[in-house]
Amino acid sequence: MNTKKFFGLFTALVAVVLLFTACPPKPPVVDGSSIRLYGNTKTTSAEGLDAIGISDGSDYDYKAASLLSGAELTDNGTEIIGIRFYVRDGAKSGKIFIGPDYENPVVEKEYTYKKGGWQYVLFDEPYAVTGEDIYIGYSIKGSGYLLGYESASRNMPGEMLYFNGAWGTFKSVVSANGKWTMQAIMRGGDYSTDIQNNLVVECVENLYTAALEGWDMPLTFEVRNSGAKTAYNVAVKCTFGSQSKDVTIDSLMNGQSYFVESPFTVSGTGKVTVSIDASVDGVTDETPNDNSVKSSCTVTGTDNVRNRALIEQFTGQACGYCPAGAANLKAAIEATGHPEYFIWVAHHDGYVADDFTLAESSTITKALGVNGAPNMSVNRTSVAGQGLVWSPYSATAVNLLGCYATPAKATLEFNHTLVGDSITVNVSGTTAESAAKVTVILIQSGITAKQASGGNDYVHNNAPCLFLTPANGQDLTIGEGGAFSATLNGKIPATFGKGNFNTVYSDIEVVVFVHGDIKSSANRNVFNADKKPLVEGNEVFKPANILPVKEGISTSNVIAE
Repeated sequence: MNTKKFFGLFTALVAVVLLFTACPPKPPVVDGSSIRLYGNTKTTSAEGLDAIGISDGSDYDYKAASLLSGAELTDNGTEIIGIRFYVRDGAKSGKIFIGPDYENPVVEKEYTYKKGGWQYVLFDEPYAVTGEDIYIGYSIKGSGYLLGYESASRNMPGEMLYFNGAWGTFKSVVSANGKWTMQAIMRGGDYSTDIQNNLVVECVENLYTAALEGWDMPLTFEVRNSGAKTAYNVAVKCTFGSQSKDVTIDSLMNGQSYFVESPFTVSGTGKVTVSIDASVDGVTDETPNDNSVKSSCTVTGTDNVRNRALIEQFTGQACGYCPAGAANLKAAIEATGHPEYFIWVAHHDGYVADDFTLAESSTITKALGVNGAPNMSVNRTSVAGQGLVWSPYSATAVNLLGCYATPAKATLEFNHTLVGDSITVNVSGTTAESAAKVTVILIQSGITAKQASGGNDYVHNNAPCLFLTPANGQDLTIGEGGAFSATLNGKIPATFGKGNFNTVYSDIEVVVFVHGDIKSSANRNVFNADKKPLVEGNEVFKPANILPVKEGISTSNVIAE
């Protein structure tokens, strides 16, 4: 089969947290018949699902079909009323279909995709089960990793994929074993031994552990019916501190989800309780322990906000997974709506040393216990659900904003002057900590160089080109009222790394952060951080025109004229 060789897989090698950001219309009221989901996949939750597709910005036409045993279908019901299947964001219009022949289905239903997640689509008329093997499937158009699948220990020849104008088995097209996350929605069987009533509540977005006063927080929860019986009048209550919102879902069939969005404006400071509870009117839930989600959120006042949060990425030119990890991190930063909240430093270490690696980056990598790539750390502190060092594949707007919202332990200001290749950075601020250090790094972006799975023209960004302090920072002297100040000096090299990369002044930013001792697990975190461009705008540095700095000029980003 003629296929593109860059057909991508999001496999279980990386953790993927999926976001759902919009509510579908309320599900239609259906009759009270019991429903059963049947298919080759046994997955019920969206958490950790894998997906395949091509992520090059172009739209592609796909079709996925799964062969189901006629004998097993007969054991599960008398008719198929719809299909439940999983896709990720980026999907557009398509169809669901069913029939003995995947190329010529006998029943089809057009469908417009909403946000990514479990799709639950009913046919206009049910399809009668006759005991023959049949295919269920869906078509899809879009860009990116779209089609949900589960890995399989062996080849399943009945799992089919249409791509590049032709059908082939999952194995022949993707070069891996897998099965589609797709199930027939069946009716008419004996479901008396199934769990009849079972709601499951999961938070899928914005369950912050930290937030800033005044933020708008659109909490999003999934309420899913995992029982065989249709649930009616599902009452949902969302709370954030003293605020409360109620939602009623008319009905949910087996396997059907409803995404509840409850926007709150964060008010007050300190710890508040965040929760969602769901119940069915007049019916006892057989497994009530999963009917609620509760958490706590620490709200920081606006007088204790960080300048920026520091993201340290650990990467390498030989790391094949790093480009996709970096792309996900970039998308997560942009999805916060506030990319200015974050500083991104890309240490080329943790995998193997390469053309970019500086000795200081290697020291930081070892001190944080990084032993592979792609990896990252935010503010050098443990992030809820992730730890101190975690994968950029797991970066989301939610956990990044939560990192930014943690209280600043220092105020921070800095300015810098540049004369020829000499730079001076003046740092000042206050902290209640008894010991603190400052680190100053110059990072450069827009560097074209080789990268595994990125080619020879891959653009590297945020790479350190000069440290003005030791890797572990320079000690600060804390004075009266917690005040500190420091002056750092250095000379900007003409090239950096292994000498392969030219220094381009207009592509450099100055990064300054105040922090604890990186060697101390109890107090290594970043108190505050900030960055500024080395030169204003895109002004190109011209050494031949440099004259002494004019007396009295000490503002940031000054180039002598």
